[in-house]
Amino acid sequence: MSTLVDRLNHLAQANPLISKELRSRMRSGRTIILLTVYLSVLSLVALGFYWIIYASASLRSPYDQQVGRDLLYAIVTFGTLLVTFLAPAVTAGAISGERERQTFDLLMTTLLRPRAIVLGKMGAALAFLLLLILAVAPLESLAFMIGGVAPEEILGSLVVLVCGVLLYGSLGIFWSSLMRSTAASTVLAYATMLLVLAGFPFIWFITSIMLSINGNGSAMSHSVIYVYFTGLILSTNPLIAMGLSETFVRAGHPLFFYTDDRLINGQTIFILQPWVLYCLLAVIVSALLLAWSVRLLPPVRRHQALAAARQAIPAVSGTPVAGPPLANAEHVMQDAESDPVAAPVPGEGEYGA
Repeated sequence: MSTLVDRLNHLAQANPLISKELRSRMRSGRTIILLTVYLSVLSLVALGFYWIIYASASLRSPYDQQVGRDLLYAIVTFGTLLVTFLAPAVTAGAISGERERQTFDLLMTTLLRPRAIVLGKMGAALAFLLLLILAVAPLESLAFMIGGVAPEEILGSLVVLVCGVLLYGSLGIFWSSLMRSTAASTVLAYATMLLVLAGFPFIWFITSIMLSINGNGSAMSHSVIYVYFTGLILSTNPLIAMGLSETFVRAGHPLFFYTDDRLINGQTIFILQPWVLYCLLAVIVSALLLAWSVRLLPPVRRHQALAAARQAIPAVSGTPVAGPPLANAEHVMQDAESDPVAAPVPGEGEYGA
């Protein structure tokens, strides 16, 4: 545990923006209120769902295995909906909010590179969202205590939640880097998220209906392209991906991947479980969105940083500096590139600590 804390401290020192964002976010009263409301809603949902199942006439025991599975599905479903809809709201104002508060230029005059700024904003938001995900774990353990749920299913649901907040958080960062208004970036982030969650499955549904009407549905459903296309499209929605994976696991298939020769006329094909495919897609798309966000920020120009360093040297040291000013400024720039924390930063205070 101490090693993990030391690594987190080192990460905060390497990128001071993470430390600043975490202090302002985690110490806010809104965080406590949001976490309380989030857990209260999930607890009420779990209690109400359990009471409905227990009161049904077909239930013989409150410790029936089906109760544990249904309770886990309910908690994971509502937890996924809440976390995925919170992720864009948390990150959509990360960069555009700096522009609206007129602190973006001040942020860009620091010696932090655009990559450090984007990763610092994303890291702080992801830490907050991970706190929400970890808060769901005790509720999911109730389903494990009742029975009918394997530990790997609970871990798999938590991994899907983490990949989901990474994807939708990166989506908010991307639109925040592209737009100048937080309202515009928030609307576009939610519109893109809804397109992915509902639009892609709807396209698959319409395509299947059109193939059935044309009489090609039976032939296409037994082709390799259609099987992989169906798995790819349906795996873009975390709820559908987890539901399909649970169905396959209950049918006796492994948790991660398997081979099947019953789908395409005896031809053996390799199939990834939908939840694994969703996690892979989420990680790849998140990396692309973050890289694009870094490209959207203006680069740190060396001559501007040199001018800022020349002005910062007398203010920081308080004593005359021997040697040509330009040489000293270049020396400061070299030190800043190797250790941006130890170097003097102009305007240090809000972003330099």
